[in-house]
Amino acid sequence: MPQPDQNLYITCPYVQATSPRHDSKYPTSARPSGTVGYDNFGSGNFTSATGFTWQGQDPLLRSIVTATRPGGSGTNAMQLHYWGGPGDSISETRFDLSASYPEIYIRWWLRVPTNFIHQQQPSASGDNNKLFFIWMDGYSGDGTGASVGWEYWSDGAGGSQLAVHHTIGNNTGAGPHLGYTPFISVPADRGRWMKLIMRVKMSSGRTVSDGEIQMWRQWADEPTPTLKHNEIGVLLPSPSSGGITAFHSGYFLGACNTGFASDTDFLIDDVEFSVTPFSEIP
Repeated sequence: MPQPDQNLYITCPYVQATSPRHDSKYPTSARPSGTVGYDNFGSGNFTSATGFTWQGQDPLLRSIVTATRPGGSGTNAMQLHYWGGPGDSISETRFDLSASYPEIYIRWWLRVPTNFIHQQQPSASGDNNKLFFIWMDGYSGDGTGASVGWEYWSDGAGGSQLAVHHTIGNNTGAGPHLGYTPFISVPADRGRWMKLIMRVKMSSGRTVSDGEIQMWRQWADEPTPTLKHNEIGVLLPSPSSGGITAFHSGYFLGACNTGFASDTDFLIDDVEFSVTPFSEIP
């Protein structure tokens, strides 16, 4: 079964990325007018975020690295480091949007680790690893509003499948994982950059199943993104009370229930939040 997130403190050295990222197809100047948050890590120290804040993570698990060819937006990326060894591991970075958004798009770039391998666990253990989560007034079932999360699962050959699930809050627990789709192939995708676009839309009422969850993925050498998840008509209720009224917080990456056999580093770049669609979405 999936394990709850936990705090793990490790030393994460500063390193230089060696795999180029190509985002010239969508330059920084082309960001939509609906952008409400953006960070290309240009400051080199997590202070360049605009419209939102990074918080809730141990600084020893993450660092800013210099990328060889980071594209037109800057020369830095964020590294999240997983400690290698037996058992599970965790590395995440949390965000606070400082406002509530009934509908929001999230676009970001992710580099597959050069030594990536998705380990398999015994049948009694979960082999799901967290990719991205967004919630309203509480993570997963902790609040009274909805949460949406993407997790990647072993494909049995060292790679991963991606699935999405959601919860309606009120300590109900997460619903079933939906839309299993190929995510990372090994060894072909090691070192590659992908662009991910997530969209979540809150239900129009607390008992109305008209919420929406979508996700697109585009490898750096692909001309257009591909729709991977399209869950329409789901229950994504707003919180029942309090100052937070819609999607507000979340995290990138997170608990790795399978762990990694050796130290493993993901890179993240050009994180963007928007209330209007990105132009490359078909």
